[in-house]
Amino acid sequence: MTKETKATSDEWWGFSSHHGWVVLDRRIATNRPESLGDLVFLRCRDWAQYEEDRNNWDPPTYTFSDRYLETLSRADALEAKKVLVRFQDKYKANKDEYYASVVQEQHKNFFKARGGIAPETRQAQNKSRASVCWNCKKSVNNSVDLECLACGWIVCGSCGACGFRCEQAGFSDRTYDPSDEPTKHEEPKLASQNNVFKSFREAADYARAHQELTLSRTNNGNAWKVE
Repeated sequence: MTKETKATSDEWWGFSSHHGWVVLDRRIATNRPESLGDLVFLRCRDWAQYEEDRNNWDPPTYTFSDRYLETLSRADALEAKKVLVRFQDKYKANKDEYYASVVQEQHKNFFKARGGIAPETRQAQNKSRASVCWNCKKSVNNSVDLECLACGWIVCGSCGACGFRCEQAGFSDRTYDPSDEPTKHEEPKLASQNNVFKSFREAADYARAHQELTLSRTNNGNAWKVE
């Protein structure tokens, strides 16, 4: 089974000698044929994501589902096929949610690497935009990728970057400077007494100092809350 043959579908289903049944979704940027990085698999028994060296994507470590079933006895193959179909049905019903979780994790890691707190994301409200990521120059499309609630830009499925409004809010592509942290005597100004802030930067400063809390927009969209 060549990698070219493997690339004929958006999904590759197979059996791992270590993880059992797995699925590889090519909507995830790093899983596309033109990419060179590690692959992101979803392990079906617990629906956990994990990364794998692309060079390991071959038998006996990974075997295409049809080829794996052929190695089993008739009775075992019938039982294994039933399990596979159940996994495929569950994945079909939840695949957008699984994909979104990968993009959200990349968005989180993008900001974390820069000392920032990633804003929340959402599914696109109007699925008709395609563009190019300013950071890695890869294609983005809100028909599959998420949108950042802070800036409204498409979150890149390749690198996790969103748009320049987040950069203007204080989280540009720069090295994190510890002096950005509020000092003991410099608490960010609240818009109310409920950890609601007028600016994203103030809210993010507070969230960095209270990492057990979550940063998000208020319901009216006019401020930020950390709770």
